[in-house]
Amino acid sequence: MDAEQGEAASGGEHAAEARRANLARGAANVSAPSRSCRDSRATGVGSRRSVAGVTAARQELGRRVEELVAARLKRQGYAIVARNARPPGQRGEIDIVARDRHALVFVEVKARREGSIGGPETPALAVGPRKQARLRRLAIAWLGSQRGLLPGASELRFDVVGVVVAADGSVRELEHIRRAF
Repeated sequence: MDAEQGEAASGGEHAAEARRANLARGAANVSAPSRSCRDSRATGVGSRRSVAGVTAARQELGRRVEELVAARLKRQGYAIVARNARPPGQRGEIDIVARDRHALVFVEVKARREGSIGGPETPALAVGPRKQARLRRLAIAWLGSQRGLLPGASELRFDVVGVVVAADGSVRELEHIRRAF
């Protein structure tokens, strides 16, 4: 365990920075969301579920946060190429595909409600090695389906944007990790 990982594990002063460094390296020690007593999978008490077992409320939160992130990226000069891109023959989607100068950027957006129990310290840290591999696979498939439709990019990049939302819907935290993996 290196110094960064040691501080992250002990909850030291620079724990969040160390966890982000681990995310950038694709470290396997990024914690996965745990099931809390408020989670219907843990309690057996059902809530309204929709696509892939995600509640309608969580889907709505995800949509709102993706809209907010796309608008923020546009203000920063990114050109949005695609939203919720679903490559043919693949399960899953890419939240946002954007151009940042000469880079084609695949953006994963993660949202969490303020005060939620379980899971990583920040939403961005929920993108562990398995999710990273899935996003790479989706990006390759999406690029294959766009052959000849996109102008060339000198760089491909994967960014992660984590957002913490308060009960009133306001944004409490927004963390944009460029070149996350």
